[in-house]
Amino acid sequence: MINLPYRNLLTVSLLFYSCAGTQPGWTYQLEDDPQYIQGVGQVTRSEKNFREKAFKAAEREIARQLSVEINSSSTREKVVDLSKTVKDKYTEFVQTNIQQSLIEVKKIDEFQDKVNFYVLLGLDREKYFERKKAEKDRALEEIQNITESLSNLEIDEQLSSLNSAIGLLLEKDMLYEKNQSNDFLYTHIKSNINQRLSKLSVESENSTIGYNPLLQNKLSVPISVKYNGTLTKALPISIIVDDILVSNSLSNDRSTTEIIVEPKNNKDQVVRIMLSKTIFGEDNDFYVDADLDLGGFLIRPVIGDLEIKITGPLVKEQKQRIKSRIEQFLLTRFHYEKSADEKTNIQVSLERSDKARISDNYPFVSYSSGAVIITNNSVKNVFKIKSQKGVNFESADKAFDVAINKICEEQNISVIFETNKGKAKK
Repeated sequence: MINLPYRNLLTVSLLFYSCAGTQPGWTYQLEDDPQYIQGVGQVTRSEKNFREKAFKAAEREIARQLSVEINSSSTREKVVDLSKTVKDKYTEFVQTNIQQSLIEVKKIDEFQDKVNFYVLLGLDREKYFERKKAEKDRALEEIQNITESLSNLEIDEQLSSLNSAIGLLLEKDMLYEKNQSNDFLYTHIKSNINQRLSKLSVESENSTIGYNPLLQNKLSVPISVKYNGTLTKALPISIIVDDILVSNSLSNDRSTTEIIVEPKNNKDQVVRIMLSKTIFGEDNDFYVDADLDLGGFLIRPVIGDLEIKITGPLVKEQKQRIKSRIEQFLLTRFHYEKSADEKTNIQVSLERSDKARISDNYPFVSYSSGAVIITNNSVKNVFKIKSQKGVNFESADKAFDVAINKICEEQNISVIFETNKGKAKK
């Protein structure tokens, strides 16, 4: 060990020996120095840029020792609910701070022989930890100001400010810092955040909201976003449908908040209202693992009491065939509520067009086309039925019947009732 009063004398001696060509002792074994955190770099002189590489090697050694000193000086007690996200962020900040501290590194000595180049670098230990303490004191003061001003802020501003306080703890290597009550500051602040999150909720008129998939491509759903039972102002929320983000919105403190939901398929879908991560500020990594689910509801495609009417130049059997095929298609894809207050009226209007037969050697050709009109109270949708061709050698009626059968095919019925785009494919 080197005693502090003799350090300057030793440095002079080392420099003298270096100049005289005698290899200094630090190139063999580096002893502890109470003033400096030291690092030695050794590189073969035959390497390109050997001086630069030696300096980098010495800096890496100092960085390693700094990391050891930081860990040994921190309270190594378990912090409650320390997520992987926070651990990774903390490690990132520690490494960044260490790299920034290397700017203060000074050259103490260097030496070279016929083969190797050596350099001894040092970081002033006292100055380093004095600077770190000053930074922590400023951070603690800022955190105190944040906590004292919370009562004057809206809930979104409170959460953002508290998250900033956690950011300061990590940035200034204060993850294991304790307050006057001997509680971890991190745990205390996170508890404050979680308490506020637990008071947020969302309410909808019903837990299950039905819609007519034949008439509605979008749903406007009123919800109430509340904090501690009171409507919140401009709280950023995310609308999640079946675990997929579909839109973002802001809460309204004067009335209910209208959110738009676009059903993507013909089945029950779960809609969740999440607190947007943007509420935690620009850097929201600290709370990506927090439970931000405020509540939700189910949307269900529902066809009310069906009334299907078939018109056009069709015989009774053809009308029944089309009606049954439409019923089968609809009721296998959507919920069917016979007792629903609203009635869905479906009118299928078909036209017939026969092509003149060229000769007895040619078949009869008939075409069928038309439209599907769907109404529900004052709402109406009209879909074109793509023209279908029927061919038969016996009669035009049988050719028309073939065209009707084509319209009844699964694929064609699907085209007629393709409501997501608001109209049928052509």
